[in-house]
Amino acid sequence: MFTITTQRAEDGPAIEDLLDTAFGPFRESKVSYRYRAGVAPVASLQLVARDAGDAVVGTIRYWPVLIGHAGKPGLLLGPLAVAGHARSLGIGAALVRRTLDMAAWARHERVLLVGDLAYYQRFGFVPATPHGIVMPGENPARLQALALTPNGLAGLAGPVEPWRWVRGRGGELTARTPLPNGEREGPTPEAWEGEGALYVRHRSKRAIARALTRALRAHPLPVGARVSSPAPIS
Repeated sequence: MFTITTQRAEDGPAIEDLLDTAFGPFRESKVSYRYRAGVAPVASLQLVARDAGDAVVGTIRYWPVLIGHAGKPGLLLGPLAVAGHARSLGIGAALVRRTLDMAAWARHERVLLVGDLAYYQRFGFVPATPHGIVMPGENPARLQALALTPNGLAGLAGPVEPWRWVRGRGGELTARTPLPNGEREGPTPEAWEGEGALYVRHRSKRAIARALTRALRAHPLPVGARVSSPAPIS
Protein backbone atom coordinates (compact mmCIF):
# COMPACT_ATOMS: atom_id res chain seq x y z
CA MET A 1 0.00 0.00 0.00
CA PHE A 2 1.23 3.50 -0.77
CA THR A 3 -0.01 7.07 -0.89
CA ILE A 4 1.07 9.95 -3.14
CA THR A 5 1.66 13.35 -1.59
CA THR A 6 3.52 16.53 -2.35
CA GLN A 7 7.17 16.56 -1.45
CA ARG A 8 8.04 17.97 1.97
CA ALA A 9 11.16 19.92 2.85
CA GLU A 10 12.29 17.15 5.20
CA ASP A 11 12.05 14.55 2.40
CA GLY A 12 15.27 15.81 0.78
CA PRO A 13 17.76 13.35 2.30
CA ALA A 14 15.49 10.33 1.72
CA ILE A 15 14.97 11.37 -1.91
CA GLU A 16 18.70 11.79 -2.50
CA ASP A 17 19.37 8.33 -1.02
CA LEU A 18 16.64 6.86 -3.23
CA LEU A 19 18.10 8.49 -6.35
CA ASP A 20 21.64 7.35 -5.50
CA THR A 21 20.40 3.80 -5.09
CA ALA A 22 18.41 3.88 -8.33
CA PHE A 23 20.93 5.67 -10.58
CA GLY A 24 24.26 5.41 -8.79
CA PRO A 25 26.44 8.03 -7.09
CA PHE A 26 27.56 9.51 -10.41
CA ARG A 27 24.03 10.21 -11.67
CA GLU A 28 24.70 13.93 -11.90
CA SER A 29 27.11 13.28 -14.77
CA LYS A 30 24.17 12.29 -16.97
CA VAL A 31 23.29 14.64 -19.83
CA SER A 32 19.86 15.40 -18.38
CA TYR A 33 21.43 16.94 -15.28
CA ARG A 34 22.83 19.75 -17.41
CA TYR A 35 19.27 21.06 -17.63
CA ARG A 36 18.80 20.96 -13.86
CA ALA A 37 21.93 22.78 -12.78
CA GLY A 38 21.06 26.15 -11.31
CA VAL A 39 17.35 25.72 -12.07
CA ALA A 40 14.70 24.88 -9.49
CA PRO A 41 12.29 22.03 -10.22
CA VAL A 42 8.63 22.83 -10.78
CA ALA A 43 7.45 22.95 -7.18
CA SER A 44 3.85 21.96 -7.84
CA LEU A 45 4.95 18.76 -9.62
CA GLN A 46 7.31 17.46 -6.94
CA LEU A 47 5.47 14.38 -5.67
CA VAL A 48 6.54 11.42 -3.58
CA ALA A 49 5.05 8.04 -2.77
CA ARG A 50 4.99 6.98 0.88
CA ASP A 51 4.54 3.57 2.41
CA ALA A 52 2.37 2.76 5.41
CA GLY A 53 5.15 3.97 7.70
CA ASP A 54 5.40 7.33 5.88
CA ALA A 55 8.79 6.44 4.39
CA VAL A 56 9.53 7.78 0.90
CA VAL A 57 9.45 4.91 -1.61
CA GLY A 58 9.03 6.89 -4.83
CA THR A 59 9.85 10.32 -6.21
CA ILE A 60 9.22 12.32 -9.36
CA ARG A 61 10.24 15.82 -10.45
CA TYR A 62 9.95 18.07 -13.49
CA TRP A 63 12.20 20.88 -14.68
CA PRO A 64 11.49 23.78 -17.05
CA VAL A 65 13.41 23.78 -20.33
CA LEU A 66 13.37 25.57 -23.67
CA ILE A 67 12.76 23.48 -26.77
CA GLY A 68 13.81 24.09 -30.36
CA HIS A 69 15.01 27.11 -32.26
CA ALA A 70 11.80 28.92 -31.27
CA GLY A 71 12.67 28.46 -27.61
CA LYS A 72 9.25 27.15 -26.61
CA PRO A 73 8.84 26.29 -22.92
CA GLY A 74 8.48 22.68 -21.93
CA LEU A 75 8.90 20.31 -19.01
CA LEU A 76 11.67 17.76 -18.58
CA LEU A 77 10.38 14.80 -16.59
CA GLY A 78 12.79 13.18 -14.18
CA PRO A 79 14.26 11.82 -12.24
CA LEU A 80 11.64 9.18 -11.51
CA ALA A 81 12.72 6.56 -9.00
CA VAL A 82 11.08 3.85 -6.91
CA ALA A 83 12.59 1.88 -4.03
CA GLY A 84 13.64 -1.60 -5.09
CA HIS A 85 11.34 -3.43 -2.68
CA ALA A 86 8.33 -1.44 -3.93
CA ARG A 87 8.75 -1.68 -7.70
CA SER A 88 5.95 -4.20 -8.19
CA LEU A 89 3.30 -1.92 -6.70
CA GLY A 90 2.75 0.37 -9.69
CA ILE A 91 4.23 3.38 -7.91
CA GLY A 92 6.16 4.67 -10.91
CA ALA A 93 3.14 4.59 -13.21
CA ALA A 94 0.97 6.23 -10.56
CA LEU A 95 3.46 9.08 -10.11
CA VAL A 96 3.72 9.65 -13.85
CA ARG A 97 -0.02 9.62 -14.48
CA ARG A 98 -0.79 11.89 -11.53
CA THR A 99 1.81 14.49 -12.45
CA LEU A 100 0.96 14.48 -16.16
CA ASP A 101 -2.66 15.19 -15.25
CA MET A 102 -1.50 18.00 -12.96
CA ALA A 103 0.78 19.44 -15.64
CA ALA A 104 -2.01 19.45 -18.20
CA TRP A 105 -4.39 21.07 -15.71
CA ALA A 106 -1.74 23.76 -15.08
CA ARG A 107 -1.68 24.43 -18.85
CA HIS A 108 1.80 23.16 -19.59
CA GLU A 109 1.88 22.17 -23.23
CA ARG A 110 4.61 19.57 -23.66
CA VAL A 111 6.85 17.19 -21.74
CA LEU A 112 10.20 15.61 -22.61
CA LEU A 113 12.05 12.80 -20.90
CA VAL A 114 15.10 10.62 -21.35
CA GLY A 115 14.10 6.99 -20.99
CA ASP A 116 12.96 3.81 -22.69
CA LEU A 117 10.01 4.20 -25.06
CA ALA A 118 8.89 0.65 -24.25
CA TYR A 119 7.92 1.84 -20.77
CA TYR A 120 6.82 5.42 -21.39
CA GLN A 121 4.70 4.91 -24.50
CA ARG A 122 1.88 3.70 -22.23
CA PHE A 123 1.56 7.31 -21.07
CA GLY A 124 1.42 8.67 -24.60
CA PHE A 125 5.09 9.50 -25.14
CA VAL A 126 6.50 9.23 -28.65
CA PRO A 127 10.03 9.56 -30.05
CA ALA A 128 11.14 13.19 -30.08
CA THR A 129 13.50 12.85 -33.05
CA PRO A 130 10.75 12.79 -35.75
CA HIS A 131 9.64 16.18 -34.42
CA GLY A 132 13.14 17.57 -34.95
CA ILE A 133 13.91 17.77 -31.23
CA VAL A 134 17.47 16.98 -30.19
CA MET A 135 19.23 16.90 -26.84
CA PRO A 136 22.94 17.45 -27.50
CA GLY A 137 25.02 14.58 -26.13
CA GLU A 138 22.04 12.29 -25.49
CA ASN A 139 21.14 9.11 -27.37
CA PRO A 140 18.32 10.23 -29.73
CA ALA A 141 16.50 6.92 -29.25
CA ARG A 142 16.05 7.70 -25.55
CA LEU A 143 14.56 11.18 -25.98
CA GLN A 144 10.76 10.98 -25.81
CA ALA A 145 8.08 13.67 -26.06
CA LEU A 146 4.45 14.10 -25.07
CA ALA A 147 1.97 16.78 -26.17
CA LEU A 148 -0.39 17.92 -23.42
CA THR A 149 -2.37 20.11 -25.83
CA PRO A 150 -3.35 19.82 -29.51
CA ASN A 151 -0.30 20.62 -31.65
CA GLY A 152 1.82 20.71 -28.51
CA LEU A 153 4.75 19.19 -30.40
CA ALA A 154 4.48 21.44 -33.46
CA GLY A 155 7.26 23.89 -34.29
CA LEU A 156 9.79 22.41 -31.86
CA ALA A 157 12.65 21.55 -34.25
CA GLY A 158 16.02 22.29 -32.71
CA PRO A 159 17.97 21.63 -29.53
CA VAL A 160 16.72 21.42 -25.98
CA GLU A 161 18.27 24.22 -23.91
CA PRO A 162 18.37 25.00 -20.18
CA TRP A 163 15.76 27.38 -18.85
CA ARG A 164 17.48 30.69 -18.16
CA TRP A 165 15.83 33.58 -19.97
CA VAL A 166 12.97 36.01 -19.64
CA ARG A 167 10.21 35.09 -22.05
CA GLY A 168 7.32 37.01 -23.57
CA ARG A 169 4.68 35.70 -25.92
CA GLY A 170 3.63 36.89 -29.35
CA GLY A 171 7.16 37.82 -30.39
CA GLU A 172 7.51 40.63 -27.85
CA LEU A 173 10.49 38.92 -26.22
CA THR A 174 12.05 35.69 -27.40
CA ALA A 175 13.45 33.02 -25.12
CA ARG A 176 16.96 34.14 -26.02
CA THR A 177 16.35 37.85 -25.53
CA PRO A 178 17.79 39.12 -22.21
CA LEU A 179 16.41 42.13 -20.44
CA PRO A 180 18.58 45.27 -20.46
CA ASN A 181 21.72 45.39 -18.32
CA GLY A 182 22.22 41.66 -18.58
CA GLU A 183 19.25 40.68 -16.42
CA ARG A 184 18.68 37.24 -17.88
CA GLU A 185 17.41 35.15 -15.00
CA GLY A 186 14.37 33.03 -15.82
CA PRO A 187 11.18 32.47 -13.85
CA THR A 188 10.75 30.41 -10.76
CA PRO A 189 8.84 27.34 -11.95
CA GLU A 190 6.01 27.82 -9.46
CA ALA A 191 5.28 31.17 -11.10
CA TRP A 192 5.29 29.63 -14.56
CA GLU A 193 1.71 28.83 -15.56
CA GLY A 194 2.16 28.05 -19.25
CA GLU A 195 2.42 30.10 -22.40
CA GLY A 196 0.51 33.37 -22.55
CA ALA A 197 2.28 35.45 -19.91
CA LEU A 198 5.50 37.38 -19.32
CA TYR A 199 7.63 35.86 -16.60
CA VAL A 200 10.38 37.60 -14.65
CA ARG A 201 12.47 36.49 -11.71
CA HIS A 202 14.91 38.76 -9.90
CA ARG A 203 16.27 39.07 -6.42
CA SER A 204 14.12 41.93 -5.17
CA LYS A 205 10.76 43.60 -5.66
CA ARG A 206 12.53 46.71 -6.93
CA ALA A 207 14.41 44.69 -9.56
CA ILE A 208 11.16 43.08 -10.66
CA ALA A 209 9.47 46.46 -10.96
CA ARG A 210 12.36 47.90 -13.00
CA ALA A 211 12.49 44.88 -15.30
CA LEU A 212 8.75 44.83 -15.90
CA THR A 213 8.63 48.56 -16.55
CA ARG A 214 11.39 48.38 -19.14
CA ALA A 215 10.01 45.27 -20.79
CA LEU A 216 6.44 46.54 -20.99
CA ARG A 217 7.48 49.92 -22.39
CA ALA A 218 9.49 48.26 -25.12
CA HIS A 219 7.11 45.37 -25.75
CA PRO A 220 3.49 46.10 -24.72
CA LEU A 221 1.52 42.98 -23.89
CA PRO A 222 -1.69 42.23 -25.80
CA VAL A 223 -5.02 42.93 -24.18
CA GLY A 224 -5.90 40.19 -21.70
CA ALA A 225 -2.33 38.97 -21.20
CA ARG A 226 -1.17 38.18 -17.69
CA VAL A 227 2.06 39.13 -15.94
CA SER A 228 3.36 36.54 -13.48
CA SER A 229 6.04 36.96 -10.84
CA PRO A 230 7.34 34.62 -8.15
CA ALA A 231 5.29 34.21 -5.02
CA PRO A 232 6.18 34.82 -2.33
CA ILE A 233 8.75 37.52 -3.01
CA SER A 234 11.32 38.33 -0.38
